Amino acid sequence: MGALVKKWVVCFCLALFVMARLGAETAGDDLVQLGMQAEAKKQYAQAYQAYSQAYDQKNNLGTALLANLLMKGLGCKADPFKARMLFEGVLKGEGLVYMQNNTDNNFAASLMSSLGLADIEQQGLGVPRDPKKALKDYRKIILGLGTSGQATLASEKSPVLGLVGILVASPFAHTINLGRLKVGQFKKYPITRKVVGVVLYRIGMAYKEGIGTSVKKKKALKFLNKAVEFGNEEAMGAVEALR
Repeated sequence: MGALVKKWVVCFCLALFVMARLGAETAGDDLVQLGMQAEAKKQYAQAYQAYSQAYDQKNNLGTALLANLLMKGLGCKADPFKARMLFEGVLKGEGLVYMQNNTDNNFAASLMSSLGLADIEQQGLGVPRDPKKALKDYRKIILGLGTSGQATLASEKSPVLGLVGILVASPFAHTINLGRLKVGQFKKYPITRKVVGVVLYRIGMAYKEGIGTSVKKKKALKFLNKAVEFGNEEAMGAVEALR
C-alpha cells in the first residue's frame, strides 16, 4: 500500500511539473508576441518590458529579442556587453526553456543570436570591429540551412560519392547554393523566415558596399534578390540601386 502511495505521489508531482512548465512556455510565448507587436509599432519601451518578462520566464526567443534591443539601444540604454552575453546564452541553452511546442521560436532564437553576434563583430560594439569575420559568420548561418555546394553534391547521390566524392565536394563546402534555399520551406516558420531574410540582406550589402570583402555586385544582387523573396523590405531598395 505504501509503495502504491509513493508511486501516486511521484506521478502527481511529475504532472504538476509538466503543467507548470507548459504554463511557463505559454506565458513566455504570449509575452514575446506582445513584445513583437509593440516593436512593430516602434513602441520600443513596451517591447523591452515584454521581452524582459519573457526572459524572466526563461523564454529563448524572448531572450534573443531582448538582446537585440540592448544591442541597438532601443527602448533602453545600449549595452552590447549584456547583449553579447544573452546571445551566447541562447546558443548554449544556459538556463533557458526549450520550447517543445514551438519549433519556430526555437529555430528563430538560435538564428537571431548568431545574427546578433555577427552584427556586434561587424559594427565593433564593445569588441574590435571585424567585418571580415562577421561576413564569414553571416555566411555560416546560411550554410547551416543546407545550402552548401557540398550538400548539393551529396544530395545528388552520386554512385562514386565515397572518398573520391568527399574530395571533390570539400572545396565546395563553403560555397552557398541559394537555389537550395526555398522560402516555401519556411511557410510554417514566419519568425525564422524573417531572420533568414535579414541575414541574406546583410550578406548582400557586404558584397554591395565592400564590407569585409571586395565589392562584388553580381554576388550582391543574388543575395539581395533572395532576401527580397524572404520579405526583407530593405533589400528591395538595395536591388533597385544595383540595377
